[in-house]
Amino acid sequence: MVYGNLSENDIILREKIEEYSKKYENFEVFHVLNNPPKDWTQGSGFITPQIIEKYCPIKPSEDSTILLCGPGPMIDAMTKILKDKFEFKRENYFSF
Repeated sequence: MVYGNLSENDIILREKIEEYSKKYENFEVFHVLNNPPKDWTQGSGFITPQIIEKYCPIKPSEDSTILLCGPGPMIDAMTKILKDKFEFKRENYFSF
């Protein structure tokens, strides 16, 4: 899971998500913050194709689905990356 937020305080359900990442070995989360604190050790800025490749190495297929949630400009940017860089078809991602 690649999870982008403005700040650390904006991470919704953080405790539950991190609990899942400890409980299930096939579930990991990588946080990307626009405004990270000084001691932040994960991503900063925007979610890039390189971050997606490294932390969410999924390939388009009939049984893969990407879930996108966020403001319009972020959805538009992620949709463009999924289509242009990773060749995902519209039926492989869902935005809400």
